[in-house]
Amino acid sequence: MTVHDRLNGVPNEGRDLQRPGNNDPFRDKGYAGLDGETEVHSLVKPDRAKLCRTLKSLTFRIGGLGALERGIVTAGGVDVKQINPKTMESKLIPNLYFAGELIDVDGLTGGFNIQIALSTGYLAGTSVNNAECKMKNEC
Repeated sequence: MTVHDRLNGVPNEGRDLQRPGNNDPFRDKGYAGLDGETEVHSLVKPDRAKLCRTLKSLTFRIGGLGALERGIVTAGGVDVKQINPKTMESKLIPNLYFAGELIDVDGLTGGFNIQIALSTGYLAGTSVNNAECKMKNEC
């Protein structure tokens, strides 16, 4: 996979985010000083640093709002029936915990998907800590 593929691999179906101009800046060798055809695994440390700086400084112009149906962040994931809701631990694989968008919970959230991400993340993290504590008898 090339740097170009990695940066442009996810299609933007609604084109809600638009890069300035009509050209593809990742194909331009001058953009971040990298050749867009370089394999990602071939980047040396200075090139990875350039790429990171470039990605962190990217700006996008919002072109408009998408349809409400597109406001669902995830669809699919680990079935909630396979997760202990009190710990977020897998019912199938011990010591495997899930949080946020890894879980198959979707709906018209109105932007509140961050709440389930934070809440399940906190619960999973606390549960991992408690399990580790019990395992070491340090509770």
